[in-house]
Amino acid sequence: MRTAYRSIALTGASSGLGRALAIEFAGPDVNLLLIGRNSQRLLAVAEECRLKGALVRIRVLDVRDRTALEEALWSFDQDTPIELLVANAGVSGWPTPAGQLEPEGETRRLMDINYLGMLNTIEPVLPRMVRRGRGRVAVISALAGLRAVPRMPGYSASKYAVRGYGVALRGMLAGTGVGVSVVYPGFVAPQEVSDTETEVGPAFERVARVISHHLVAGRSSIAVPFFTAAILAVTGLLPAALSDRIVTWFAKGRLPTPRP
Repeated sequence: MRTAYRSIALTGASSGLGRALAIEFAGPDVNLLLIGRNSQRLLAVAEECRLKGALVRIRVLDVRDRTALEEALWSFDQDTPIELLVANAGVSGWPTPAGQLEPEGETRRLMDINYLGMLNTIEPVLPRMVRRGRGRVAVISALAGLRAVPRMPGYSASKYAVRGYGVALRGMLAGTGVGVSVVYPGFVAPQEVSDTETEVGPAFERVARVISHHLVAGRSSIAVPFFTAAILAVTGLLPAALSDRIVTWFAKGRLPTPRP
């Protein structure tokens, strides 16, 4: 893909959607900062991106480590001012078995990674972007951020929080030259190949291709797949009991298997 962005920082780049986005963004003269927790997977992603002509830096860290993340982003931005910042790092929730409560502390864990990790990514770079008067920030919510999924309250809450922050930030930055995109990808399960490798697969590639295309186009709201997002948005307007039944039915077969 040819991208309008030549300096891109991406968290959660070692597997899943982050890996697919990194490979999609890679190209000649594109500077990439890839951040992830798994060093061997991250090195493999970096190599794929370099084969496409990209100049790649990697940093192995957890987005909950605010100090380390800030240092990595500032260093990269100093050398190649960031034009696109993608706060992608996050973890998926797991539906609880019927009749069981979510494990104690699960919501706090998901909020710490999915929401606070996003803030740790954006806050160091955003003032610099605003001063320069250009750039784009992309926050990765989920379809569960459009309509909460029964039996996944913690995950839904974390993605609602990401959505709310992104939408409000978009309005706040209007006129500054810095755009904000809120992305709502559907659930795509990664295929584990080994302890150190995750296959991107055609599903992730398709989602990444759509997202990257809309980011280049400057879209403020990106939902993939759109049909599923539309269904979830409409159900949110229905009476609560009916809405819950529809979403529960629709989610069958589309979510991870509940943990035992």
